[in-house]
Amino acid sequence: MLPYTIHRYPELWDEPERFEPERFTPERIAERHKYAWIAFGLGQHKCLGKDFALMEAQLILAVLMQRYWVEAVPGRVAEPELSGTLRPKAAYGSRSHHAGKGSAGTGTVYRPIAIKRDAAGCVYLTRGIY
Repeated sequence: MLPYTIHRYPELWDEPERFEPERFTPERIAERHKYAWIAFGLGQHKCLGKDFALMEAQLILAVLMQRYWVEAVPGRVAEPELSGTLRPKAAYGSRSHHAGKGSAGTGTVYRPIAIKRDAAGCVYLTRGIY
């Protein structure tokens, strides 16, 4: 059972490919089948780290959004690649900039950074756009 296909199944989701965070409000969750969203698995095979992962993701995102500005790269679309995990087929379709200090009186300067994946698949932030 692939969560990717369940999460995009038209009989469970209206417009499954559309980004709609409101799908996860308590009222909308109560309306749908309890196994329509299984990001962390089910039953005895459920991920033990679910609560920690959700908390960690919120904290990391909050810190990154305070320090970086993210924008879409025109003409680039992230296409999914299915493997053991879901990842983009090619380079990410976004660009991010570190909010650095400008020279006296000039305000904030944005220095380019990039999200890069090494040969082992690990993702990290680095200076420069690749």
